[in-house]
Amino acid sequence: MLRTPRSTVMPPVPAPIRKHVAAAFDQIFGRVVQSRNIQAEPDSAEYLRKLCLREGRTELRACYPADICNILLSIGRYESRPPQMTKPELERATALYFARS
Repeated sequence: MLRTPRSTVMPPVPAPIRKHVAAAFDQIFGRVVQSRNIQAEPDSAEYLRKLCLREGRTELRACYPADICNILLSIGRYESRPPQMTKPELERATALYFARS
């Protein structure tokens, strides 16, 4: 059986594709935030993109905005308050989402 070596390095993604992916991610983020009635700061989508690409992650997945918003909604319910989409809350939600065991 042939296997790909673990040390295989992925080539960098060209800038035009990164822009397209970022725009699509931001559009998904906007739709999710609107559908869940969460008040977001103007730069929340860009900040979430940066958080999702931290610590060696190299791709933005379409599921991230909905999953992170669901965590924010759960935190709000647990703490008996409306959900908040601030930078500290986004950091908290992404830390929970990308937690390592």
